[in-house]
Amino acid sequence: MRKPAFYYEKMGALGVHIQLLRSGIREICIPNHGEFEKEDLGYIDREARKHGFCTMLITFNRIRKNGSKFKSYQRIIYLKKRRADAYLLRSRIQKKPKEKSDHRVIGRLLGYSKEAINSFVG
Repeated sequence: MRKPAFYYEKMGALGVHIQLLRSGIREICIPNHGEFEKEDLGYIDREARKHGFCTMLITFNRIRKNGSKFKSYQRIIYLKKRRADAYLLRSRIQKKPKEKSDHRVIGRLLGYSKEAINSFVG
């Protein structure tokens, strides 16, 4: 059975993040935009573990325009030594509402420069 094009796009994006982790450019990252089903993130777990990295699930409680509730999911990939930072990252990402300080912590944990963070936060 032929895989859909988006599968290769996801795997390509994941491959870039795995390479950033393997080369030491990053020690923690979030390689996907989110899924509606946890099981759809299995490819991240498999690939991360194959390269010796850990993963952590992020769960978002969301509300549609019509008021109905739903969840979406992402995964953090990180080096084992950054487990505490992965927990902190997850808690700040899931926090609602976020303050500027939360965005600064998220940016720092993901390895962005102070200039990039300041540009984003304003």
